[in-house]
Amino acid sequence: MHLDSNAFGRQFAALPLGEAERTALLGVLEPVNWSAGEQVITLGQMVDTLYFLVSGTLSVSLHNGDSHLALGEVGPGRWVGELGMIEPGPASADVAAAEESTALALSHDGLNRLYAAAPEAASRLLERLSLDMADRFRTVGRQVLERVCDGDFVMHERDGAAESGWLRRIGAHLMGLRGDAA
Repeated sequence: MHLDSNAFGRQFAALPLGEAERTALLGVLEPVNWSAGEQVITLGQMVDTLYFLVSGTLSVSLHNGDSHLALGEVGPGRWVGELGMIEPGPASADVAAAEESTALALSHDGLNRLYAAAPEAASRLLERLSLDMADRFRTVGRQVLERVCDGDFVMHERDGAAESGWLRRIGAHLMGLRGDAA
């Protein structure tokens, strides 16, 4: 698989990179392919790579025992794994190929090489990734607060007794709803 700078720019139009910056980035990316059903990232395992999805679909989810929570899908022109690429550590979700998929991988070491070769490209890439993560964190936070206010989440004390009232009131207060937040 080969993408030139212009094709990469069209595919990943959300990245504010110029021709020279895209060329520098392409110089540190590695192609990777997955078959349908293949695990890309496993919750809790150490990760250090971001994947720019070129084709296919990746499913993002959380698993806990028999419980499964689908978080969404990632299609061409989007990416996954940015948190681990910026700061290597345990993965925060499972990611699997929903169909045959192809991506361009940027490891933490690749980011460091990009910084050395083209600091402006690395800075602009990290700025875009940071804005994207901030937006996602806000969205998830809002969704959690909505579910708290709806009573979907319940705090459990150590003895197992449910105590949801205070959490619901805080959620309502944070969302700007009427009610006592104390």
